[in-house]
Amino acid sequence: MRTKNEEKRQEIVNAAISLFSEKGYYKTSIKDISDKAHMSSGTFYLYYKSKDDLILDIYHEVHEILGKYLNEKMEMSYSSPEERLVAVSCFLVSKYLENKKLSVILLTRTIGINRHAENEYYNTFSKSVANFAGLIQKIPEADYMDIRLTATFYVQAMGVAATKWMLADPSTRPDFYEVVFMTLRYHLRALTIEIPDTKLREYISKYVTVTE
Repeated sequence: MRTKNEEKRQEIVNAAISLFSEKGYYKTSIKDISDKAHMSSGTFYLYYKSKDDLILDIYHEVHEILGKYLNEKMEMSYSSPEERLVAVSCFLVSKYLENKKLSVILLTRTIGINRHAENEYYNTFSKSVANFAGLIQKIPEADYMDIRLTATFYVQAMGVAATKWMLADPSTRPDFYEVVFMTLRYHLRALTIEIPDTKLREYISKYVTVTE
């Protein structure tokens, strides 16, 4: 059970996530955050010394949640290393969609905020890259020269696909399953990992858990 202090802190975090994703970090004031969280600025300062401290706390939370989530999904039972790679990829983009506002901050609002926030972002990103490098290396037919660079491009592609879809006009954006399919098919072929299109679509339908 959450304490009242934890509930208040979470109200501040939720308000900040919403405002940062809509207005950006620099255009959001502490008063904006306090007003949205229905508290005084003085109450805000009981929990955080500044916006910098707040954004750092948000990134700590993202790092812990995403890292734990991906580790759990990697440990699930799959029929092959290829299926595991596709499944974890689908789980990653699904997690982005489950947390749209937080994902927009993580993927588009990080650079330039401050050094500590950037470090937290790179810690989170590096963890994902290491996870996917391990998945790719377990596939015998995978062809690459630099596994770290390859995994970096792969993880970036998942983030870009999710972000572009989330930020697109809902009336014109394509079907999300198709976006994931095209992104994965391109990168799997670049790695010479052969998964028939019908099987790839089957995996995507099975493992993409959120579409809106």
